[in-house]
Amino acid sequence: MRIKRIAIYGVTEESIALLPHLLTNPEIEVIGIHTYDVGATQSQLRKLPKPIENSAREVLTSDDRLFESGTGLHAIIDSRVSPALTRKFPFLLASGVERISPLVARLLWGFRDPHADHKQDLLQTLQEIVESYDLTIDTDELFERMLQIAIGATGADQGSLMLLEPNSQELLIRMAVGIERELWPKIRVKMGEGIAGKVAAEASPLLLRGHADHMAFHIVHERSNAVSAISVPLETDGRVLGVLNLHHSSQADIFTHKDLDFVRQLAALDAALISKAQEFERLRSLSARYSAGQHVRALFRQEIPVRKRLRQLCCFTADQVVDGIVSVYLHDADRDVFTLNATSQSEEGVTPALSLTTGSGVDGQAAESGEPIYLRWDNGSLAYAAMPLSYGQLQVGVMTVQVSSRMEDTDILEGILNEITTAAGDEIAQMEREEQAETQLRKMRAIGDLGIRLLSVRDNAELVQIATHAVPDILEAEFAIVRLRDNESGRFYIRGGHGSSTETLPSSLIHLDKLASREAATRSELLQIRDLRVDPRFCGIDPNIRSILAAPITSNGRVIGTFAIYNKLSHEDVYPGPFRNEDAMLFEQALAYMDRAVSVEASAIEDEVSPAAPAQPLADELIAEAQPEDVVVATLEEMQEGFSSVETLHRRISEEVARAAGRPNRVVILNCDLENIEAIQQASGEAHAQLVVMKVGEALRSHMRSFDVLSQTGDHQFTVLLPDPGEGPEQRLSSLARTVTHEIAKHEELNEPIPLRLAFGYALHPRDGRNRTILLDRAANPRIRVV
Repeated sequence: MRIKRIAIYGVTEESIALLPHLLTNPEIEVIGIHTYDVGATQSQLRKLPKPIENSAREVLTSDDRLFESGTGLHAIIDSRVSPALTRKFPFLLASGVERISPLVARLLWGFRDPHADHKQDLLQTLQEIVESYDLTIDTDELFERMLQIAIGATGADQGSLMLLEPNSQELLIRMAVGIERELWPKIRVKMGEGIAGKVAAEASPLLLRGHADHMAFHIVHERSNAVSAISVPLETDGRVLGVLNLHHSSQADIFTHKDLDFVRQLAALDAALISKAQEFERLRSLSARYSAGQHVRALFRQEIPVRKRLRQLCCFTADQVVDGIVSVYLHDADRDVFTLNATSQSEEGVTPALSLTTGSGVDGQAAESGEPIYLRWDNGSLAYAAMPLSYGQLQVGVMTVQVSSRMEDTDILEGILNEITTAAGDEIAQMEREEQAETQLRKMRAIGDLGIRLLSVRDNAELVQIATHAVPDILEAEFAIVRLRDNESGRFYIRGGHGSSTETLPSSLIHLDKLASREAATRSELLQIRDLRVDPRFCGIDPNIRSILAAPITSNGRVIGTFAIYNKLSHEDVYPGPFRNEDAMLFEQALAYMDRAVSVEASAIEDEVSPAAPAQPLADELIAEAQPEDVVVATLEEMQEGFSSVETLHRRISEEVARAAGRPNRVVILNCDLENIEAIQQASGEAHAQLVVMKVGEALRSHMRSFDVLSQTGDHQFTVLLPDPGEGPEQRLSSLARTVTHEIAKHEELNEPIPLRLAFGYALHPRDGRNRTILLDRAANPRIRVV
């Protein structure tokens, strides 16, 4: 039996009348009677029996420390004297200590053994509580006391208080005597079924003597131990809140109509109290939810690293479920997986490289559906929750919550968790947007500064050294390798490298770089591999390498080298992650500067690069390990005048659509069609028509950014992918169409005897489509024609 520690604030006639009940109750320990006039209170105590007076004098005090935290108070009986308790001790409102009136205390502890003689007193007490007091006591204790009063006053030996669950329209046991507690969650009575269901549906009381008729009451499960019963609806303001059931297991005629009348009056007062208690529970839940949401928002606005904020979120949420385990997975849009970023169990900043796939397992299903999934203990309380973290339609992550014990107030807990995940989803989305924008701007400026440095360098060894150190530093890469082509042998040799943790590069990485460089040089385009573990071309070569960005270095349309970086490893990461599309865009910008810098000395570089040339800055033995490097180099014709392949275009469109994650105008596709090229071919011949097509392609390419993708998708058609087009994408497309048309119009020889007619179509994601196929189809429809 748990002893409740009670204190009394202020002495009045009501509180003195309670003392005989409180001081003789074995379930109660009165630890203090607080008064600021001890002498007057001692005079009042003389009205009590001597043993009660002596016990009361022992705990009489004027010391305010009685209400300090740490005293283990269960409740304070507030006698409503001056100064007010809540004004004198405002911290009590947030401490969890119950503040109750002498009337409520009389209900809870003044009728320990209620019987028929107390019926009128009980009703009077309940009536006074309903009329005079805002209920703020623990509802479970209230409901238990209601049931005990009803059983004791009528002579029943068992009973239950069932409340109506609004969503399912089923009666659930909130408190019961004579029914094992573990069975409570399993008992659900539909409206109209059984005795309780019929009473609730008809809002009419029932007195039964003898066993109930199964057919008349649609009884599914027989209660063989009940031979008489009273069942009364708990009704207030025209609403049925539940049913009060009383039973006796052996006496068929124990309940009278007077008992039924008493229980009806008791149920009416109980219903009023339950309504107040539910309203208080609702307000308490709203307050707890609001407080949790505010705490989470304040947590994310601290000037501390992201991982630390996420860990604090996990620890705060774990505290809500008392020693639970909470983890946060954030969405990786590039790979469409959710990666573990923080957990309440791990040391700060240390998390294992785990990820979950959308749709897989309970967590993955929550991520896919965007709806929380709850698993429960056998008593109905929460055991596990997988809760999406979202911002509007954007999924930013998943929070998983393991609850270690069977907790009460599951509804309030779930409300708090929902508020936490709502606030966290908003804050994480905002944090990621701000962080990405700030990081991207900083890196773009750094790439711009690097470009100025590269263009000012005339020494090729210095050029390579600057690039292999600055680019991985900006893009947070672990390794970087530059190869340059030997003009005589056609082979590619390592001429610069950088490792984050070693002075020399491992042989497995050099072998991997050989294959990646060959791929990039042969295709003459950027090679981006997010996860080598699932790529059959490269998996298993170097288990320490997770991701690659590799691209050709070109001069006058010819591949003269390659540049590759490996393993994105930011300062907050312990394990390498994938290079994102933003990284690829910045890498291509850096390559564009390097191409321009190399082109100035292209011939000199080709003369300098030979197997005997010194490697800079790597050691000589690495050159030996790198030989021979027979990389196949594509010809200018094979590169299709520098245009990307259709396969590359399609892949990049799919990647950019995934990266955009539904955000408008982040992906634009432009289609350029030479509408009358067949007529031009008939009038001027095949060679002239091909020249016209080539000039249109060159005009388009000359106005592309380094990270735009241009592909010839037909004999007389070009398609352009424009990621992140900026403000006013349609105006930009119109301007581009006019510019290209005017540039072609300058060449009179191309427009004789038939002037070229261009038609432009375009598609904006997601307005015109949410996947690559739809966007390409939409872009194929001409919207702009310029002659």
